[in-house]
Amino acid sequence: MSLAVQSKGKPFLTQLCDTTNQLWGSDRVLRSLMFALITIADTKAINPEWRALASTFRAAISQTRYINRMYGTIDGAEGLLYDKSETSLEAVAKFAVYGLGGIGYHILEHIALILTIIKKCDAEKIPRVKEWLVKKGLWDQADNIDAVAQWLWMMECFGGIYVKYRAQMRNEVAMQKAKADGDKIKMEQLRRERLCNSLDIIKLLADIPLAAHFGTQINGHPGLFNGKTVGLVGLVGSMSQFLSRFKKNA
Repeated sequence: MSLAVQSKGKPFLTQLCDTTNQLWGSDRVLRSLMFALITIADTKAINPEWRALASTFRAAISQTRYINRMYGTIDGAEGLLYDKSETSLEAVAKFAVYGLGGIGYHILEHIALILTIIKKCDAEKIPRVKEWLVKKGLWDQADNIDAVAQWLWMMECFGGIYVKYRAQMRNEVAMQKAKADGDKIKMEQLRRERLCNSLDIIKLLADIPLAAHFGTQINGHPGLFNGKTVGLVGLVGSMSQFLSRFKKNA
């Protein structure tokens, strides 16, 4: 029966393409490239020229990700409106995911991106814009605003872990019922769902120290970890998410 279930899945190449398309659309392929480049840039055994190029491309990809994540605010609003909760604690967790993470985090990132782009302009050509931003105390605050956003990302991670934990509990109940009914096809589906939830939790756990690292980069602070550590932890999270999506697309 297990073989019969697997035969109904998508061909490997189709599954891989579907997964890559989804992750590219949600900026996750760029995330993986960014963390790989962070790792290269901070690995002293690598040729200095390659490290310098990696650092430059990392910065470019990081800003591209900001633009790619414009969808996040809308996703957050949709989640707040339509993703209903079974308990009050689950509702709090989902508010952290959709309200703080989906809306708050992305809005702050968008503001930081806009300020970064404006700062690249010749200040002499935008005197009134610069004057207004200086008056509001925003002219040099793009990095600090982005750092604050990371703490909202961390709250999203904690909320997401609890939501996935609740999903695992529901999965276990459904698994027991399917086992009692002798429904092997349903059990196979639930096993895949449980694996995906576990992989998602690994990704969220990996994101927590990253959020803390980037969140402490206020007023030029270098953060908590060296670049190689950040890159490797980021890649662990990216790989977990890729495997989760890959399994979901089976």
